[in-house]
Amino acid sequence: MVGTSFASDLFEVPGSLAAGLLCIVLALLCAIVMRARKASCVVVADDFGISLERSRGIVLALKGGVVTCTSVMANGDAAVEAIEMAREHGLLHLVGLHLNLTEGRPVSDPSRVPSLLLEEGETQSGTELKGGPLLRGKMGYRTACASGAIRAEDAAEEALAQLRWFEKHVGRMPHFVDGHQHCHVVPAVREQLASVFAAAGVRHTRIPTERKPPMTLCPLCSVVDVEAEQARATFSAHGISSCAGFVGLSLCGVDYSPDELVNAVATQLRHGARSCEVMVHPGLPDSDDNAAQPAWDDFGRCAPQSHPIPGAPLPSTPSLAAPRDPATTLRVANVGALKSCLTAARTSP
Repeated sequence: MVGTSFASDLFEVPGSLAAGLLCIVLALLCAIVMRARKASCVVVADDFGISLERSRGIVLALKGGVVTCTSVMANGDAAVEAIEMAREHGLLHLVGLHLNLTEGRPVSDPSRVPSLLLEEGETQSGTELKGGPLLRGKMGYRTACASGAIRAEDAAEEALAQLRWFEKHVGRMPHFVDGHQHCHVVPAVREQLASVFAAAGVRHTRIPTERKPPMTLCPLCSVVDVEAEQARATFSAHGISSCAGFVGLSLCGVDYSPDELVNAVATQLRHGARSCEVMVHPGLPDSDDNAAQPAWDDFGRCAPQSHPIPGAPLPSTPSLAAPRDPATTLRVANVGALKSCLTAARTSP
């Protein structure tokens, strides 16, 4: 029989050859295991679409290898233009959604999300926007969530509207979603948001909690850190994964060196994280063409620090502005630090 003959042939393989084949198989298995254990790092540029110049800077950062992906703010003033930039440069596959429930204006019909909004005539704290339906602002959102004033159903409605906006303009639902000012991990809304993400096919989200941060977290970041770790189980239960490590809280508002950035990532890896997400907010400074409509967040009102990007593809915009970030996350002290960060993460034992 064919089966018997084949088995006999196997058993007749000379011992030295069999041992050699076994060694090769074991070596391949070891390589697979080591590859699976290898640390990985992603650098995510937030706020794509908040303004034209910030979006152009993010495109430069993506093309130059400074960041690995970006998330678009659906209610940003230049959101549609940002998507077109990404499409033009072949970067659309690197774009996810930056869910925004705190600043700017809602994407959904305001009448369907009343608890997310300020009262008519109020000024949005943090952006100083006025007029029309406005979201509550960073601290206003958190305060309203804590008091029970925000209905989780309204947050889910707005999240769905932003996901549909993404699908309309990109042609698919986002593979990953993170939250502007970490709005998605707040206890009052995270269960409903996780359900909406899962139904839309979102596979990955940000969990902004740092293992053994190298410095004391600011009060708000301390709250976010605790909320995020609790939220990890919520999103995981809905089949949504996240990086085990995160950098973007401990360097909040700090003028840090490249070594400190790399050390922040290395700290995550040393304490067991096999994957790490680094959150950054790169961009170009507002130009004369864009002066009438600058970005409405903290970055749009602070002096930038400009650094040349190696191999920048757009000669007319040769440097990346990495503004101080006094409110929420880190600033890029040196674009080379991000590449070093990636190298350090990928070669870490």
